[in-house]
Amino acid sequence: MRTPRLYRIALRAYPTAYRAARGAELAATLADGDAERGRPSKREALALVGRGLAMRVRSATAPAGLLVAAAVLMLLAVVGGFDWADTAYLSYGPGLIVAFGDGPSWALQVALGVGAYMAIVAGPFGAAESRPRRLAAAWFAAPVAIVILLTPGRLFQHGPPDGGAVGEFLRWAPAVVADWPVTAPACAGAMLATWLGLSALGRLGQRHRERLLAGFLAVLGAVVVARIWLLPNLPDEYGNRSVGDLGTAALLTAGAVLVAVVTLWRAWRIAPRGR
Repeated sequence: MRTPRLYRIALRAYPTAYRAARGAELAATLADGDAERGRPSKREALALVGRGLAMRVRSATAPAGLLVAAAVLMLLAVVGGFDWADTAYLSYGPGLIVAFGDGPSWALQVALGVGAYMAIVAGPFGAAESRPRRLAAAWFAAPVAIVILLTPGRLFQHGPPDGGAVGEFLRWAPAVVADWPVTAPACAGAMLATWLGLSALGRLGQRHRERLLAGFLAVLGAVVVARIWLLPNLPDEYGNRSVGDLGTAALLTAGAVLVAVVTLWRAWRIAPRGR
């Protein structure tokens, strides 16, 4: 018997995996009740939505969900084109102003980007589970690397982008892609790192993967945040401080570190599953 539309909509509140495993059973139970009532029950539908959303909240606060949240924050910090540290401007005379700033090294940003990408593809997409998925994730790492090189977040640094800002960004996009001495090694490195990382993660059980990825993001992110916080104060001759005391990217990275530490703590409290 076809499940009433009201129940089909309500069942979407449940996580996809749970719907696939128990959806038919829930629909059959609801159908038995409808046989007595003679019609679908709005109360039952609301109860389904409530239980489904509660299950999604529990899933989001599980180690797997927390790890994805930490990885998304980290990717946003890498891709967003935000300022990592204080910026100042030093004037050397009329018409000559030099910007001064600092942040994590290129190698640290690449490591954070690759680690966050692997945490996402190994989690919701299960890319570490099979060779075809690892291969697909490795190939998709190439366009992700290009997106990171384009730093699309710079469009929103000073508010909603206007036509001129969008046009300038699109004008430079082909130049970055066509710059193969930079783009090709970055794409190849991202693909190789993703393949090797996912191959190694595929040998571990779920909880061990979560611990390893959470620890990786927490340690590297903490190194970046500490490096920025420990920067010496700018000399007095650097005037016109801008951007604020803590860059947006550093703030996002600190949030990612906090979530990764919570993930690590939650994962250690749960007994390992699998190898």
